[in-house]
Amino acid sequence: MVPRGVGHSTFKLPCAPTGSRGGTRNPTPADSMFRTFLNAKIRDIRITATHLEYEGSITLDEDWLERAGILPNEEVQVLNLESAERFTTYAILGSRGSRAVELNGPAAHLGKVGDRVMVLSYAILHQDEIEGHEPVIVSVDPEG
Repeated sequence: MVPRGVGHSTFKLPCAPTGSRGGTRNPTPADSMFRTFLNAKIRDIRITATHLEYEGSITLDEDWLERAGILPNEEVQVLNLESAERFTTYAILGSRGSRAVELNGPAAHLGKVGDRVMVLSYAILHQDEIEGHEPVIVSVDPEG
């Protein structure tokens, strides 16, 4: 026998009971919650440089940041497909058209030139904004 909650999905969205015959759902505290969703992803890119003696961050080509809607100094998550490292830092504006993907500061230890990475940003949405939200996915040819 599998213990309850192991191997079975027991997740349910919070809502008020509607009675045995269904009907409209009563407002709950969850209706005023904010939730975090993927807002943008830059994928299919490779680390082009690492700079240990720097305060920290990731430098990215301005074209990619603009297409993804990621602003300079915005918090991002970096996922390294080669090492399985996942870390949070902030975006720095690289030169437009440079194809720059540079790990700076301590993050330089978390990848090496040539590693495939993805850069993700998130949005905190109110319940009313969730239905229409679509993340922006920027796919870049890693070979040029």
